[in-house]
Amino acid sequence: MKYHQAGSAESESLLPLEIRRVPEKLSDGIEDRWQWFDYASLWSGIVICVSGYSIGTLLVIKFGLTILQALTMLAVCGFIAFLLSLLTAAPGYEHRTNTVVLLYRVFGNKGVILPVTVRMMVCCGWFGIHSLFGGMAINLILCSVFPSWMQLGGAGEVVGYFTFILINLIVFRHGIKSLIKLQCFCAPLLLVIGVLLIIWANHTIDFNFLKTAQTEPAQVSDLIQAGVIVCGSWFSFTFFMSDFSQFSRRKSDYIIGQFVGFYLGKLLFGAFGVLLGAASLKITGLYHFDIVSLINEVGSPVARVLGLVIVLMATLTTTVAACLATSSLDLESLVTKITRRQAMLIVSIFATLVALPQLLYRLEMISYGGLISLFTDFLKVYSSVINGLIVIFLINYYVLNKINGTSFKSVNDYCWQECLLSLLLIAFTFLSYLSDKYNFICFYSGFVNIFVVFLGYLLFGLIRNKKQIMCNG
Repeated sequence: MKYHQAGSAESESLLPLEIRRVPEKLSDGIEDRWQWFDYASLWSGIVICVSGYSIGTLLVIKFGLTILQALTMLAVCGFIAFLLSLLTAAPGYEHRTNTVVLLYRVFGNKGVILPVTVRMMVCCGWFGIHSLFGGMAINLILCSVFPSWMQLGGAGEVVGYFTFILINLIVFRHGIKSLIKLQCFCAPLLLVIGVLLIIWANHTIDFNFLKTAQTEPAQVSDLIQAGVIVCGSWFSFTFFMSDFSQFSRRKSDYIIGQFVGFYLGKLLFGAFGVLLGAASLKITGLYHFDIVSLINEVGSPVARVLGLVIVLMATLTTTVAACLATSSLDLESLVTKITRRQAMLIVSIFATLVALPQLLYRLEMISYGGLISLFTDFLKVYSSVINGLIVIFLINYYVLNKINGTSFKSVNDYCWQECLLSLLLIAFTFLSYLSDKYNFICFYSGFVNIFVVFLGYLLFGLIRNKKQIMCNG
């Protein structure tokens, strides 16, 4: 299979974002079309990662959901995200073009800079978050092989973080085609590790007893906040669906592939996080938020190192192919004179800024809630903006263009309605998050932003109709 994904050579031909560079349609060569198992292997390789596991543990550890509540939350919110992914993937298949070109048609030739910048920063954020997990794995491997390394304490994780960043830069610089193939190999191995961890945990704690022991129901506010976190972790992927659906042989191929790889793959690995997160307290006496630290509790040194190496490789394939490559190429599209090396370095700096609170915390320089707080804060902020942008895209594509009878092809530099609404979404999200007094609003700003988009389009429509009436009068 030929991977025409964001971050590949094919996406570079669309840069910079100018109308003369945008292809109308790809060739119809059937040999380049993807089948459902191509999509299933691709999406499973992307979504089966350490952050997908941590989403499940968050529901139990941070929000106090029972196992049944957490699994139901993952299944329901995940299925909603799957339906949303079909809506965002359809334009790519119908027009045979990628997400950036579709955004150009919604926001205008220059207005597209805004959503592409948001997408780039989201990828940078995930790059930083996953690099923290990768750095943790490197640190624990070194501690297992060289016991004296443990004397570094938190500084060992910081060294591991920058080592992992450097490995990403080297791999991306020298090509990622082989790594993309390895990605589809590492994802099943992570599932195997999840199964083995459950078998290992079952020798220590009876999962049936654990399920019945968690009888205290979570508060309604906890359920809502957990739903926001889960939706945020799922919805961000839907912003990239057209990058892949454009190569589908038939519509059914990307639908089935996304269901198997995107929905079932992420649901299964999230379920492992729910079960093992709930059991970690009984097994080790502490809650383990991530799969890396839980693997470190395995008694056998050989099994522990092997498991950490597999997690490290799986994290590397995800960060290079889905985070570093996409964000670097998006940055090159925004700043046309920038070189590939400069783009990589700038993206790494942005990623480090996201990870900085955790790095300073591990160096004991600041007081912070740790990786679990950084993870949830990042999810709250970016998911709020992404939700609004997705709604803008869907309304523009499925509603406005059909009402106006247009061909979904912008000829303006800026589509002011969409750009103005996007700026309002970003401003409201960050103001609500930075306000200590009203910080709780940020949990719900993703839903509020959706309402803002609908209200904004309604007001724009009323203003337009009033102008037409006045002109006719």
